[in-house]
Amino acid sequence: MIFKRNILHKLIAYLVIISVLPLLLLAVSVYDVVERTLSDLTTHYSLQLLETHRDYLELQMEQVQNLATRLASIEDIGDVAARADTDEKRNAYDELATQAKIRETLNIYGSSKGIVSIDLFTAQGHRFYVGDTMTLPQVNEATRMALFQKGLASSHRILWLGVENNLNTASASHKVLTALKIIWHFSPEKKSAVPVAMLLINYSTDYLFEYFSRVDLGQDATLVVLDTEGRMIFTPDRTQIGQLAPPALRKLPIPDKGASLSHLDLQRNLFMSTSLHAEPWQVIGMVPKSTLLAPMRRLTLIAVLLILLSAVVIVVATRQFRRNIIAPVQAISEGFRRLQPHIDRPNTAPAVEHLPVPASEDEISELVNWFNAFLDSQTMRVQYEKDMEASRYKFASVFEHAPMPLTLVRKSGEFVDVNEFWLRQFGYQREDIIGNTALGIGLWVDPSERAIMVAQANQTGIINRMETHFRTKDGKVLICALSGRPLNINDQDLYILTPVDITRQRQAEREILEINAQLESRVLSRTTRLEQANKELNAALDTLSMAQGELVRAEKMAALGSLVAGIAHEINTPVGVIVTGASVLSEASDEVAKNVEQGVIRKSDILHYLHTATESSRLILSNAERAANLIQSFKQVAVDQTSEQRREFEIHQFVEGLITSLTPTLRKARASIELRGTDDAEMDSYPGLLAQVLTNLAMNAVTHGFAGRAEGHIVIDIQVEGELVIIQFDDDGIGIPEANLEKIFDPFFTTKRGQGGTGLGLNIVFNIVTEQLGGTITVRSAANQGAHFRMVIPRVTKQLREAPQ
Repeated sequence: MIFKRNILHKLIAYLVIISVLPLLLLAVSVYDVVERTLSDLTTHYSLQLLETHRDYLELQMEQVQNLATRLASIEDIGDVAARADTDEKRNAYDELATQAKIRETLNIYGSSKGIVSIDLFTAQGHRFYVGDTMTLPQVNEATRMALFQKGLASSHRILWLGVENNLNTASASHKVLTALKIIWHFSPEKKSAVPVAMLLINYSTDYLFEYFSRVDLGQDATLVVLDTEGRMIFTPDRTQIGQLAPPALRKLPIPDKGASLSHLDLQRNLFMSTSLHAEPWQVIGMVPKSTLLAPMRRLTLIAVLLILLSAVVIVVATRQFRRNIIAPVQAISEGFRRLQPHIDRPNTAPAVEHLPVPASEDEISELVNWFNAFLDSQTMRVQYEKDMEASRYKFASVFEHAPMPLTLVRKSGEFVDVNEFWLRQFGYQREDIIGNTALGIGLWVDPSERAIMVAQANQTGIINRMETHFRTKDGKVLICALSGRPLNINDQDLYILTPVDITRQRQAEREILEINAQLESRVLSRTTRLEQANKELNAALDTLSMAQGELVRAEKMAALGSLVAGIAHEINTPVGVIVTGASVLSEASDEVAKNVEQGVIRKSDILHYLHTATESSRLILSNAERAANLIQSFKQVAVDQTSEQRREFEIHQFVEGLITSLTPTLRKARASIELRGTDDAEMDSYPGLLAQVLTNLAMNAVTHGFAGRAEGHIVIDIQVEGELVIIQFDDDGIGIPEANLEKIFDPFFTTKRGQGGTGLGLNIVFNIVTEQLGGTITVRSAANQGAHFRMVIPRVTKQLREAPQ
């Protein structure tokens, strides 16, 4: 800073004392000094800017490494990977659970926005994928094995492969930074850890491109990031990402860290470079010498003008020189001087205000903008460290002030930390606990309980409210419900345990048991008195049940009797025709036999007899077949209605047979019946119960719906929806009054009391449909609009129940 003030003083002195020659010499001196100053400041600032972005890249890599380490430490993922290579079939649950664990872990690292996919390959090639696409192209087996072998051969905890082609060609990110980690799993057979899977985490170069594209090193300046093999991780030309750096650039003697001047593409450039700590990757900035010397051209013009202008103009130019160049450079240098001692601990650095950007759009304004951008990056870094510290503080605060006893222990049983609640519950001091084990301080009353706890933790990974007995420091025994879960903190496998004291709860339970014992003696005396009353009520209930059963059987027998009478009337017609035909055939046979005995038989007699025999036989056969069909239909319906046997049957064909048996009865009542709907529905149910339902509904329509009417019509419509059969039973009778709709299924409810009605017909229908057939029945009706019953019955009875007698 003193050197720069001397330049200004010399400039003023030479301008005042000497004329053109001193002014010219001063201009040359200023040109040289400012050139070196700008070069040094640009180099220093650019290196710091490169290091800042190098730190950002390392931070992203560290996030990916932490994610890979955390995923590799999840025992369930290792178990699934080992199991996937031994099981013949892939377990869909294991695959979904593994993907869920990977997604859950990835959500923890929400700041790693550049991660596009995570691939988990088992040793045998099974793949678990979580990424930005739903499609999953096949991966070349040779490529996978080569990566697996490279991971095994590497001594690094995480192997960075550099910029690679994305294995998932369907992804929008074609070039990715790939981190590889081998997952080891303990093998009981080999009694050692074996590699069971390979974890590939792909980080998008597009995300880095968006970040590094914002880096401004100056006009015509270029930023390049190279991996170990010289491939470009970032270059301003997005299409060149992943390709080798130009040979001319790779041949230049660029130091791992620092700055140097070299020629590239017939142009002298200032090369600044820094390397990553964990990987031999380079961040290189190239600033053309012409860009650094651009301000000099303006200074040369100012010098020429100063020679030509008057002393007043020289004074004004000197003031402008100080305000536009010296002052910003001094401010930037002062800012860097204050920040330099705290560069590794930015949170302790003093507050440095942003510099006002000069109105002129030149290199000085760019330099000021660079400085302000550097301050912004420092602020972001400080905020990130504060957020991390706040997160750690929140966890520690929740652990310490939780309203329950909490402790962190290693798998060996050694205490890592306990909270205040735990110390108060057991009466210990923190220094008595940390570093010791529960067995060492005599906390376990029964060491076998600890063995059970360890076995449960090893088997299931968790401990869930295990009842244990612990001894406090003063010797008091506590009954505790012990729960625990595994944690990984700073790459340490720990357990967080909470022994909740339930001693008072157990004491209260014992007191309740004693009170219950006293209450039982009181209840016993009252129970004796109630039993006598129950016996009397049961006797009355049995009497009512017997009466109801007799009424139900009478209802069924009445329906069957009506059916028999109708069938007998229906069979009379074909049987009468058969008798008539047989009589005619017998008389014709007698006449022919008589003519034969007398020897007067003629050909016309034989032809007449054959015609009579043929017609009689046809009538006898057709009516016998009709009678047989009626008898067969009646037989099946009668058997179904009386046997209550379950069988498979075709619903449409069965109802047709039932309608045939009901037709005589309905014909007497001048009622017709029509069957509609599907004809290919198979059922596995109780046809007798279904016949009884439809018969009761038909008789109910005849008795109540068509009463006082000249004729009536019934429609049975059968539809199938999946595994359900829907039967719609409609009649065009007088309907059911709205006041009776809610009572028609009640037992003993009838509007024909004293006229032969029992009130059990629709109650039997309701019980059969809802209980025996496992379905539902609903009814809707209005005055003079008929009754409409809708039954929904499963095609296959799901639960067999005892049919009503």
